[in-house]
Formats: sequence, structure tokens, C-alpha cells
Amino acid sequence: MRRTQFLASAASAPLLLAIMATSATAATPPASPSASSAATSTTLQVVNHSNKVSGFTKFRYQTGKVRGINEAAAAKINKVIAENVNSTMLAAKKSKNSKCPMGLKDCGYYIQTLKAPTCQTGNVCVTAPASLLPVGANTGDSWVDTWVFDSITGATRQLQEFVSTNQEAAFLAAVNAGITAQLTKGGITNDPLWTPNVKMKDVYAWIPTPDGIHIYFSKYDVAPGSFGVVNVLVPWSAIK
Repeated sequence: MRRTQFLASAASAPLLLAIMATSATAATPPASPSASSAATSTTLQVVNHSNKVSGFTKFRYQTGKVRGINEAAAAKINKVIAENVNSTMLAAKKSKNSKCPMGLKDCGYYIQTLKAPTCQTGNVCVTAPASLLPVGANTGDSWVDTWVFDSITGATRQLQEFVSTNQEAAFLAAVNAGITAQLTKGGITNDPLWTPNVKMKDVYAWIPTPDGIHIYFSKYDVAPGSFGVVNVLVPWSAIK
């Protein structure tokens, strides 16, 4: 994950965002989600933070807590979100390559938000889009952190629970085809520097949605920087 290279170098009113979670007993989901599953409304309560950090023109991030599910599950989920948001924020503070150029006092930025996209029933999905320009760096990075939780137990879900071993080949074929399509649309074809060859270990940011599995690749991971974060959708039908 390219953002790791940057990170290693080194309160406002709550906003309610609607997300969906099922009230049914949680289990490993089928490849195609059931549209008839009963669902209850859950919310993600987000708090904005804007800190003054030496060397940064902007340093903004969000923390959040899920509401509307059982307290034990919510506590597990909120702990994971808080720990990850905090560790990434602290690493961003330390991402100073050198002094700002041309005598500038501040030249870096860090902006992170929390979102709650519609998730496959039985799960709670949270994403954290972020952008970072380390102090003194010439180029910045952008990425999306993701977390998927069981809506009943609060346990963190793994990709292998949604893509079985015998589905991996079809899944990866769909991922690489999706990347190729975006590269082609952007005018890049038959470029040896950008030939998709994603493996399962490369799929680190993903969420299961009613229409399929959304995968997020950090800036520079699978395409030139001008593409930013690359989002690929693998429909459930592609891995049946």
C-alpha cells in the first residue's frame, strides 16, 4: 500500500449518516445477497476535528461511532474505528520529509473523512477516504481505508468470507479487467508500467454492497497518479 511509504516516513456537531444492517442471524453470506432480508436502520455519528499542526496548512479528520445495533457489537466496531483513525492520524502528523520550500511556514495537508456506504445485509461498512501531502514533499497521496463488520457480533469480516478459494480466479479476473477498462478509458493501453496483475494479497480495501464487492486501490497502486484512487466493482454474478 503506497500510503504506508508516506506514513512510515515519519470538535463540531455530530453528523448522522444512514447505513443499513440486518437484524437476521449473521452467517457467511452467499455470493449473491438476498434482497428480501429484513433490515434495520443504523447510523454513523461523525465528529469533525481540525487541528493546528506545525508544517500543515490543513489537518482535518473525523472520528465516528455506530449507533442502532446492540451495544456489545457497537462497542467492538467503535473500538476498531477509533484505533485505526487515531493511528493513521498520528502517523500523518509525523510525515515530514523536510522543511517547506521557498521559506513557507506551512505546506503539508491531511484530510480524512468517514463515510457509511450501503452495505450488504448482515454487515456494517465504514470507509475512510484520506489525502496526505507530507511536509516538504513534492507529491501527495490518497487512499481509502475500509472496515467491514458483522452487524450482530461486531466481528471484523475478512474478504475470504465473501470470496471462497474456488472463486478467487474469477474474482481476480474481474478485478484486473475493471482496472484495464479504467486505464483504457484514461488513454493508457499496452503500457508495461501499468499492466494489471492484482493478486488476492493486493486487495486490502474493499466493502460488500448489494451490487457486488467494491475494491479501492490507493493512488499509484494500479494507475498513474492522475487517476487518484481507483475504485473497481466486482458484481456478485462475476463470482457465482
